Amino acid sequence: MKKEDASCLSVSPNEGTIQPNEIQYHSWSFQPTSVKKFVFKPSCLAWHEKPDALSVYDPSAAQRFILRVVGEGNQGDIKCEKSHVDFGCVIAGSQLSEGLVLFNDSQCDLQFKLHIEQFVNCQYGEEPKENEPIGLTLSKSEGVVSGRSKTYITASAHPYRRVLYTWALYYELLNAEGKSINSNSRILLCELSAEGVYPTLAVIDARSSGSGSSVGKTQLWRWFNVEHLNLCLDGDPDKMELIHSIKTRHSPARRPSVHTKSVLGFNFGAASVDSEPCYVSLMVKNMGCVATKWHFLFPKDLEIEMGYWAETGEFNKDELHELHIQDNQLFTVSPNNGVLNAG
Repeated sequence: MKKEDASCLSVSPNEGTIQPNEIQYHSWSFQPTSVKKFVFKPSCLAWHEKPDALSVYDPSAAQRFILRVVGEGNQGDIKCEKSHVDFGCVIAGSQLSEGLVLFNDSQCDLQFKLHIEQFVNCQYGEEPKENEPIGLTLSKSEGVVSGRSKTYITASAHPYRRVLYTWALYYELLNAEGKSINSNSRILLCELSAEGVYPTLAVIDARSSGSGSSVGKTQLWRWFNVEHLNLCLDGDPDKMELIHSIKTRHSPARRPSVHTKSVLGFNFGAASVDSEPCYVSLMVKNMGCVATKWHFLFPKDLEIEMGYWAETGEFNKDELHELHIQDNQLFTVSPNNGVLNAG
């Protein structure tokens, strides 16, 4: 093989002994250095090995076989079916997946590796975190795309906060050893975006009837702290609030601890004994872009029923007062749960 051809073409093993009726396999490697067609003419020398002497190369007895090896260097690239993928509104802590189709229009197989760069737009006034986790995962980040074919990758967005996420997806081509062909060869494949949101509700109207029919809307708005309530409903949940859901937050205590920083009071005013009940109607609107499931819970709704053997029968003053309110249904909410679609 010519010296100038050794940088592009190699064979392993390049020498040895083949026994009678033996079949050997030799691996040929072609690594083009430029985009062009290559023609190689390596030689294969063969001679008889004498069993009673050392195997010595004898030019006069060797047979020369000329091989013709043809290869073409090609600059391949990978393209994505969509240049931009928008996940839309995704609830923080949940996950939404989209499929990506990668095309290889060249004639050669391409080994690739994907890289993700994340940008966070804090449109709600939050400051970017120093070690912001990547909110995008891929079903596979490296692989091989055969020539004139395509491969499928699943991208999953799982935002951690209520911010606007943008991801730039790059790829780089690798050689047979898994190393980058060019250290600065990262090429933009596509862009992805998602908006992390929380389900939000807001009270837009309040009216009273019954014994409270004489209460004006302005007074009722103050008694029910509607402004503060709307601020709490629009705010991000506290870390302690994200630990449990409604289904898993039950407690054996008669007064389950409420992991929330949003505490406010509803004032129904005063009424005489055995008077007509005071009814307050709140009109609630879903201000977000995702469906919101809501549920009003009293302390008894979160209490786990214990066996009689576990009951001490001892109640303090506050517990007796709450039991009196709940057992006599002095306060009721109807409906106490439901789902509001976006808009």
